[in-house]
Amino acid sequence: VVCLGATISVANMHLTLSSGAYVTLDLNGYSLFVTDADDNHAAIENTGAYLTIQDSHPGSNVLIVVGGANGAGIGGGNGATGGSLTINSGNVTTGGGAFAAGIGGGDGGMGGATTINGGQVNVFAGYSGAGIGGCNGGDGGATTINDGVITVTAAWYGAGIGGGAGYSVSANRGNGGVTTFNGGVTTAVGGSYAAGIGGGNKGRGGITVINNGFVSATAGAYGAGIGGGDKGRGEYITINGGIVNAMGGEFGAGIGDGAMP
Repeated sequence: VVCLGATISVANMHLTLSSGAYVTLDLNGYSLFVTDADDNHAAIENTGAYLTIQDSHPGSNVLIVVGGANGAGIGGGNGATGGSLTINSGNVTTGGGAFAAGIGGGDGGMGGATTINGGQVNVFAGYSGAGIGGCNGGDGGATTINDGVITVTAAWYGAGIGGGAGYSVSANRGNGGVTTFNGGVTTAVGGSYAAGIGGGNKGRGGITVINNGFVSATAGAYGAGIGGGDKGRGEYITINGGIVNAMGGEFGAGIGDGAMP
């Protein structure tokens, strides 16, 4: 367990978690800023570790991390797939650098396993990246939201939650992962040509299961609210409960396929 005893602010560097390590970061009422990480690295680089974030004394303190170019906020650096991340509590903001997801893959990397059990979580992506998921050819990972208030915003070609840019249907890349909602309030906004939840540009929707909670998914132009990106099929979408607001972009379905030829 890493328990903060003071507010820490660093820039032009990154933190690396050893593969296979189990790390709990407790903000403990303090703030941690890791911004403008060095190029090709995530701010908190986690490709094979198990990271848990919590705040045992929440207040006005925050965790803010922003990756360098090609690096996620939390997850993979250039070409790397994100590791395992669990957020239990705290005010967390994480952003990807250019060509990276906010949480998940760096440039060309796939999303990892992300579980959010609580807290206020704000995620934004760099160009071609999903907010939570893959980037620039990377498929989405496994994302489970059980509680909390989550706002996810992608850049061009990336889904809010799911795949990064896929670029061509034949490439079979940039597909949505497996996304499950059991509670909480989630707002996911995809970039142009991508779904709010599901596929990036030219990516298929993957698997989305909504059991409970409030889910708002808004696509960019030509993407589905929940489902495929531009020219991507919606694939597997199951709604068992909750409140769902899904808005497709121009020529895209609210729930289902993105714009088709």
